[in-house]
Amino acid sequence: MPFAWNPKGWGIYVNSLERVMHDPGTDENPDTYQIFVDGPVFDLFLFAGEVPEIFNQYSSLTGRAGQPPLWAMGAWLAQQPGQSTPEFIAQAEALREAQVPFDVLAFAQPSMVHFQADKLVLEWDADRMDDARRTLGSLREKSFEISVPSFPGVPRDSVLFDDLEDRGWLLTDDEGAAFVFDGVPENGNVRFGLLDLTYKDAYAFWVERHHQMVDEGVGAFHSAFALDIPDGVNARNGETGALLRELYPLLLRHALFDAVSMNKTPTEGVVPSTDLIMAVQRVAWQKTPPAGNDWDGLTQWLRHALSMQASGVVAVTHDLGNPLQLTDNKPLDAELYLRMLGLCVFSAGFTFQAAPALLPGAYPEDVQEKITTLLQLRYRLIPYINGVIEDAVRTGLPAQRMMALAYPDDARAREWDQQFMLGPALLVAPVLQPGASVNVYLPEGDAWWDLNLNQRYEGGQVLTIDCALDSVPVFGREGHMLCLGPAIRHMGEFNSARILDEVWMFGMPMHNPVVMRNKIRVMQMQGSSYIKGLEGLKILQSDGLEVKRRGAEVRISRER
Repeated sequence: MPFAWNPKGWGIYVNSLERVMHDPGTDENPDTYQIFVDGPVFDLFLFAGEVPEIFNQYSSLTGRAGQPPLWAMGAWLAQQPGQSTPEFIAQAEALREAQVPFDVLAFAQPSMVHFQADKLVLEWDADRMDDARRTLGSLREKSFEISVPSFPGVPRDSVLFDDLEDRGWLLTDDEGAAFVFDGVPENGNVRFGLLDLTYKDAYAFWVERHHQMVDEGVGAFHSAFALDIPDGVNARNGETGALLRELYPLLLRHALFDAVSMNKTPTEGVVPSTDLIMAVQRVAWQKTPPAGNDWDGLTQWLRHALSMQASGVVAVTHDLGNPLQLTDNKPLDAELYLRMLGLCVFSAGFTFQAAPALLPGAYPEDVQEKITTLLQLRYRLIPYINGVIEDAVRTGLPAQRMMALAYPDDARAREWDQQFMLGPALLVAPVLQPGASVNVYLPEGDAWWDLNLNQRYEGGQVLTIDCALDSVPVFGREGHMLCLGPAIRHMGEFNSARILDEVWMFGMPMHNPVVMRNKIRVMQMQGSSYIKGLEGLKILQSDGLEVKRRGAEVRISRER
């Protein structure tokens, strides 16, 4: 880990692709901080200031992530290994018919695109997707977005392998010959050579050919690079060993991002991956590792997400359930499933698994109604979540913030590591154990509004909250607003000319709201708040406030 920070107002970054070990204090010297680097160069950056400014400095120095597209914040559906493309598409269409909100079809490994045997051309795997252009076009007409896997391996037993070896486009061994890797699941377990993405011509080829697939209808490419490049494998730029193992997956993700974001202003795209690599803060949409289908797994899932984001990753996504840990293909306990979904609702993004036991249809009608309620809330929250991620991309401050990050001056808040802030306005305390109640700490210095009860609480206290299965304990921070969109089933129904439907106010508005394409402005004058940009929106004000509309301006004042 090259980046670390302290709530007291300092941060450090070690600029190295080598292994870095942090040793924050010992029993003999608790105030010391030691750093060890496995390499000849020690290049250290120190940051000072408020914690948000430390993240801003770090991301400004090392590079910021690109903005994810709006559709990426809708629900995803992941194809299962061995599931045919027609079966997967039929399942997606059945979910749409059942009114389950979701947007993205994520096709499973192995790679759906291959090198032609004798030409430097990428082509679709006809066994996975016959007539890809027609299939992709049909899916896009139905407002589905598509994410597909790819892999930069050139089959050893092909004419192209020999040709690229002669050109110097493949990683080599110490003798200068193209290194031959054993097959991996990502390429169908075929022996291969690896395209040398450190070479500019090979990198440009990979970007351009993937961009052609974007033109055909692909929205994203997901990257899984579990390959451990051995010592003695060399790149054209001279990198080898541990440095190449760190550099190569980063180049791969950047190439795929360049392909999906090409010709877009502002730069926009996602490359989902579970590979936790160096400089991962420069590519949004990091997936959490698989977790267990139990309450401990749910807690682990949350801890992974908050830890990664506290390390500089701006947006983390989740899988709803682990298909590899199903028991006899039976659905999860309904209470656990709903609590998992509740946590997904208040995240950057999440993915349904296309295993029947992990889909809403596996549950009785009363449970499906609760699932629908949570999914509708998720889609109404997208304008806020998009705004939070826009800010994260711009400032480096992550979407989900552990309490030590959100309230570094509140020592008591640091102990509450199973709740988090989603952006600046919402405190989320997910239910992580059986039962309806959860303890919540409301940080000192702010007042808080219970979104489910519209009740105000002073900060600095612990509450025990009872929470129905179709809701999540969430509190709005006083002085902020929450902008909600309309209820929709997928982003194809999103009206870009009217992205908002309703505004919730947590006490007297004091801050401009966080929301995509924000044109709402708040100004205080003589004890009242004057807001521009709320034309045509429903306003849910807190108790004790009075709302008056004056043309394009709204005046919020306290009731007399």
